[in-house]
Amino acid sequence: MKKHLSIILLFCIMLLLAACDSNDEVLLLRLENGKTIETMKKSDFPATLTIHYYVNEKYKELAKNRTYTIRKTAGRYGPNYTIFEVKKVKDGYKIVDSPYENFTMPSVEHFGKEYLPSFTLAGLSGTIERKFDTYSELEDFQDAIDYYVDWLEIIDKGKK
Repeated sequence: MKKHLSIILLFCIMLLLAACDSNDEVLLLRLENGKTIETMKKSDFPATLTIHYYVNEKYKELAKNRTYTIRKTAGRYGPNYTIFEVKKVKDGYKIVDSPYENFTMPSVEHFGKEYLPSFTLAGLSGTIERKFDTYSELEDFQDAIDYYVDWLEIIDKGKK
């Protein structure tokens, strides 16, 4: 009897876990202004989002019409992110001060799979419009900004 009861209990737990896994909603960007967390469906991707940002006043030089990209690498306990400035040069675009690459690409989209799509900051506050093909791209972008870029803060966002 105990054996049958434990099998039934195990079956119920497996059904519960399977039901939880089928949830189609995922976390988007956490709002920094105290509003509720907005969710998006996985089926909404690819999606173009308008992200409102704010740059700390003491780092205002970093926000004067500068374009950045974020490099994602595998770390011991999870991914590591490094932000690099991207400059327009004669033959295309080049990553500034990168110890990894010293080459010029025809567009910022061609730097490689380990680089997230670039974004341009036009001042101390403003918006970034970005296309995210998958939720994991969005999650990488959010993690990079939240944990590795202390001078830039995501304030709000909206779906376009």
